[in-house]
Amino acid sequence: MRMIRPQRLGRLAGWAVCLLLVCTAPCRAEEPAAPPAPACPVAVQEAQPPENAAEVLTLEQAQRMALEGNPSLKAVEARVRQAAERVRQARSAYFPQVDASWSATHTDLSDLSVETARTTALYSASRSGASTGGVSAAISQLRGTLGAVDAYLSVPESVDTYTVQLTASYLLFNGFGRKYTLAAARFGQEQSAAALEEASRLLLESVAQTYYGVQLAGENIRIARADITFNEKLLKDARAKHEAGAGSLSEVLNFEVRMRAAQAALNSAENARSQARIGLAVLLGLGDAQLPETREVAALDPADVPREEPPADTEAIQRATALRPDLRGAELAVRQAESLVGQRRAAYYPVVSTFASRNASRTGTGGFRDEEFSTTLGVNVGYDIFTGGRNRAQVAEARHARTEARHTAEKTRLQILADIRQALEDLQTARKQLALQEENAAFVLRNRDLVVAEYAAGQTSLALLNQAQRDLVEAEGNLVRARVGVAAAWHSLRTATGETLETLEDSAS
Repeated sequence: MRMIRPQRLGRLAGWAVCLLLVCTAPCRAEEPAAPPAPACPVAVQEAQPPENAAEVLTLEQAQRMALEGNPSLKAVEARVRQAAERVRQARSAYFPQVDASWSATHTDLSDLSVETARTTALYSASRSGASTGGVSAAISQLRGTLGAVDAYLSVPESVDTYTVQLTASYLLFNGFGRKYTLAAARFGQEQSAAALEEASRLLLESVAQTYYGVQLAGENIRIARADITFNEKLLKDARAKHEAGAGSLSEVLNFEVRMRAAQAALNSAENARSQARIGLAVLLGLGDAQLPETREVAALDPADVPREEPPADTEAIQRATALRPDLRGAELAVRQAESLVGQRRAAYYPVVSTFASRNASRTGTGGFRDEEFSTTLGVNVGYDIFTGGRNRAQVAEARHARTEARHTAEKTRLQILADIRQALEDLQTARKQLALQEENAAFVLRNRDLVVAEYAAGQTSLALLNQAQRDLVEAEGNLVRARVGVAAAWHSLRTATGETLETLEDSAS
């Protein structure tokens, strides 16, 4: 039998490992001179859907759930309803005011007043009995005594008084105060509605960014798992070579270290994904602050990353001017402040009102009779001659509040312009980063595959293989971040223009 030299045996083992790696590597089309952007990270293996796959939660579904269940948004909705009730309160000034009252009082008379009344009654009754003529003196005296006793006992020690009153009043004129009060309340209601839209706009942005964070963490998990799979294969081959005497222990230990580093990266990515899911559950208003395992965020699809050109800044500003609820709310605040100035100026005018009342009062038990009721009609005219400068100070305060509202509206307008321009700059940068990372990922992947083949053939070092794999993992991480960055930048731009709510409403209809 012909003996095989150890050097030849090691060379054959190396070629076998190279053939094994080439056969088990992911299939990939031949790259042209200027490689196109890959559709997805090559090192990330496509996972087969399980038999009982979880329900996929899209971004649109998540945003609708947030609009329905977020507690902060519900609090703003309650403020809108409060503003509507304030409008009804202000409108009530245009209607007559009708009041009905009934009172019952019990008074214990003082001992002095009771004694005085009884003495007076006794004296009057005695004189009345003594002056009675036409009968004998004894009978006359008896009648006087009985009458005196009856008068004495008839004086009460307490008095019960009952009063009923019905009053109707109507404000004729108060210097247009109720007109401006109603206008201010209506502007406040519209401002609250605009605040609700603004809160919804910001909530949709928060949901989107958190949703993209879950997607990014999911992509990092897949990258880490692919890195683990790659290093496990190399570790298995290194062990086989070491057992055959064709490889060193340091190679085995190297891949052990690299595989555990990939597992550490996987743990970090899974933690980031869990944290992002918790944040998303809070935004959705889920009671236990936990997204059920049956609801899975959709995986990042490179085909869903927007590729269209961003709009011009003038077009985006026009959209924001027409759609941004915070700008509309600031303009309504100015109009409300102007109405409050008119409301304060009403103090310079007289207040004219008319009233009518019907009332009755009686002492003792028993119902009221028609003849006991009295009717009163009247007109009230009131005017503040001197208030120590209070009215003038209140008008001045309202004018300063109006000035503040105008400056706030201007600040809001400038902030919207800044939001638009910053969002456009971020989107342009994200698009450039995506194009760069797509090209870079293709080059790094090709380089890694070449280094693997060269390492298997014994033509390159272990350090170069480790670096090539690290570069690939880093490039794929940068690529998924760039893809998420473009999607997030597009959503931020639509948030800045105020289109997110409009888009959600259009999709619902």
